[in-house]
Amino acid sequence: MKTKNMKLVCASSVTFLFLTLFSYASPPIPFSGKLSLNSQNFEGPAQFSFSIVDQNGTEHWRHSQDPEDLIENYVSGGRYLVFLGGQGMQPISPNLFLTHDSLFLRVSVDLLDGQGSRTLAPDQPITSSPYALATELSRLAERATLADGVSDGAISHNMLSEEILADLNRTIGHAQLSEDILADLGRTITLSDLSQSVLVELNNTVENGTISFDQLSPGVRAELNRTIERSNLSADILNDLNRTITLSDFSPSVFVELNNTVENGAISFDQLSPGVRAELNRTIERSNLSADLLADLNRTITLSDFSPSVFVELNNTVENGAISFDQLSPGVRAELNRTIERSNLSADILNDLNRTISLSMLGQDVLNEINSSSLSSGSITSGSLDPNLTRYFLPEITSVPPSLSILQGDSTSLSVQASGKFMTYQWYKNGVAIQGAIQPTLSLQDLNASLNEGNYSLVVSNDWGSITSQNVTLSIATALPTIALNGAASITHEAGSPYVDAGSNAADALGNDLNGSIVVTGANFNVSSVGQRTISFS
Repeated sequence: MKTKNMKLVCASSVTFLFLTLFSYASPPIPFSGKLSLNSQNFEGPAQFSFSIVDQNGTEHWRHSQDPEDLIENYVSGGRYLVFLGGQGMQPISPNLFLTHDSLFLRVSVDLLDGQGSRTLAPDQPITSSPYALATELSRLAERATLADGVSDGAISHNMLSEEILADLNRTIGHAQLSEDILADLGRTITLSDLSQSVLVELNNTVENGTISFDQLSPGVRAELNRTIERSNLSADILNDLNRTITLSDFSPSVFVELNNTVENGAISFDQLSPGVRAELNRTIERSNLSADLLADLNRTITLSDFSPSVFVELNNTVENGAISFDQLSPGVRAELNRTIERSNLSADILNDLNRTISLSMLGQDVLNEINSSSLSSGSITSGSLDPNLTRYFLPEITSVPPSLSILQGDSTSLSVQASGKFMTYQWYKNGVAIQGAIQPTLSLQDLNASLNEGNYSLVVSNDWGSITSQNVTLSIATALPTIALNGAASITHEAGSPYVDAGSNAADALGNDLNGSIVVTGANFNVSSVGQRTISFS
């Protein structure tokens, strides 16, 4: 629960009217104030006290030396008028506004209602233009007097402080320049901006070879020696580099060179550039092939694609044992020796493995073997079969739920998915079978930490064996939700001004956001009415 306290406020507004400029003495300052109580303009006599303070609250002038001395004035329609420094008040010093940059008027009032004197809030800043101007003129006069006493050249470099010297010698960056100076630096210089002597210098003819490499600046040398990337080229140069070169682009001498016959063996490997050598020796990946080459590699090869010699080779009979294991490539050996998983089988093979075998599918020799007296009923068990065959009949768990964290009193369910034939189920908690939990889904109601928290697993069985799922950990939180206030529990607020509550946040033991469920009571009230208000969050 959160409580808000309202207080009585007497609002005031101040207007300063200066009739004469500040000169050698400060004349009385007309001051017009406005006084309201509970949003109503005050009417009737009242007693005031006036003082001038700085931003720290230090008092520099008071209308009377006696703190108990008050000035009586009549307030009509919420307004009153006094002359600060007049009407028997202490005069205001002319140096007050010269020695202080920021001053405020503080007003206290006794409404003669038995509650005594109270201070109006806030203090009003004194920003009089005439007084500010006179103050600035006085300061300028003081500075001018000091400046007149210093002759030209009287201040030497050694007389300056380290701070001023550092400021004079500092590097001026772009960020310290004004917008107009930056614009002037960035503008385009035309011939009309150059002097006549510069124009003559530009028009002088520079003879070929007169500028040596040593005469170039380091920046120009670096620019000449830098590597030109494609990103440095303009769009028209890039287009020219990427365009298709046709025969019409070649000169007659190039045509002659192209038509010359290159004899076999005339170009040796040493005559090739490193780039051409690397290109010849590189590994060609599928990503390097064009779409038509990839399509040709992936196409189906038919008999019509083979040459007569290949037909003869295909029709040759390979004798049993003619191909030894050593003649097989490492890839073929690895393929022959790899374990075939169910995921490697096609859908039709999986369906064939899982189908029911009927007597009509068996050969006569198998039927005879089955009907022979050597096989008695129940003589074939899972233990008598090869393990590689048995594993195809075992159950297989395909999905297990993740571990859970649940609030006490809530409900949940754990569900495991498995594949296989004629399966049975048994749930376990911490290794102990749960009585009656024989379905693939285990439902848990009204959770309790002492009864339900632990590790759950499911054993799936059939006639060929069983398989156990991995553990699912169930955690149960017992702490109740909490509400945290965003603001203070008790606040004093000024009447007549809008109030916005800081609100609160709520969460449970699992870190869930419950802010949307908070119920707020008592947030709507009249901010102009004095008194205490209570806002509750539940």
